[in-house]
Amino acid sequence: VEFETLSVDGQGTLWITAGNESVASMTGGKFRLVRERAALPRWHPLQMVAEDTDSVYLAAFESAVFRIPRKGAVNEAERIALSPPPPDPQPGQFCQTRDGALWYITDFHKVARMHLGPPGQVQTNLFDPGGPAEVLVKDSANRIWVAVGGRIGVMTPEGFTDHTPTNGFTPHGIQQMIPARNGSLWI
Repeated sequence: VEFETLSVDGQGTLWITAGNESVASMTGGKFRLVRERAALPRWHPLQMVAEDTDSVYLAAFESAVFRIPRKGAVNEAERIALSPPPPDPQPGQFCQTRDGALWYITDFHKVARMHLGPPGQVQTNLFDPGGPAEVLVKDSANRIWVAVGGRIGVMTPEGFTDHTPTNGFTPHGIQQMIPARNGSLWI
């Protein structure tokens, strides 16, 4: 088996995705198969993008994330459609905030906030930051920063707040933002 990704969640569990569409977890020295290769529906898990007390969420090569119960049975997963979807290629770029919401840029360059409630209860809000959203990142203070055309700002559940520097720096064509520990951003 060829391993693709390794992720450690906030509870110290190691999550492993493999090239054969299987998922496993390891905690306390115990290995647990979470998804068998032949499980239906077929999906290719790729990366852990969020977690809560009872579940982890894996993105895949499709417009969905999958909720996997930490203590569920093998192949027990809930498919949560990303509507609107992130842009291709999949998986998209995701950030999770302390309130449990999953933020991502959509295929039409808007910003989506998905509240991951109990199974079957997911709510998505769509925000237009006033231009094409290009890059999304979470800083050390749990703020969601977004690059929008020639501006940068913070996303909140109320919308976009512009924080574009006024000292002569013009942030055009931003491809990446890297949060520093002190709360600043490298652009």
